Amino acid sequence: MKADYVWEGLYETAVLETDDEKLQKCIRAAKAAIDVRLQEIQLDHGGTPEERRAITDALTGLNALRRELERRTHDTIVPQDAERRILAEEAVQENNPTNSIEIIEALNRAVNEQEQRRKKAVSTSQ
Repeated sequence: MKADYVWEGLYETAVLETDDEKLQKCIRAAKAAIDVRLQEIQLDHGGTPEERRAITDALTGLNALRRELERRTHDTIVPQDAERRILAEEAVQENNPTNSIEIIEALNRAVNEQEQRRKKAVSTSQ
């Protein structure tokens, strides 16, 4: 995979990472880079249909990696995971780039909200 954008290289690194501790960091870095690129696309209405599709696929892949990592580390699966999975499937099937971006943004918000809840739960338990 030739990395034309920062997010592509970070996504590839996450997919190839075998150390669970490093994997979590790689997933976060790739997701953050994708979020930045989505903001750039929104501001200048840029990006090709191929890149938008690749972003959708990458987000789906990152979510699959995250779920597998959670399974391996025995984290509990929360109800929001089902919502994220549905949104990811919708984004993958969407042919309209504008709608795909809206679905991806909703997915990103769901992931961010879950991460905030998880951090809050950890901080209150310590």
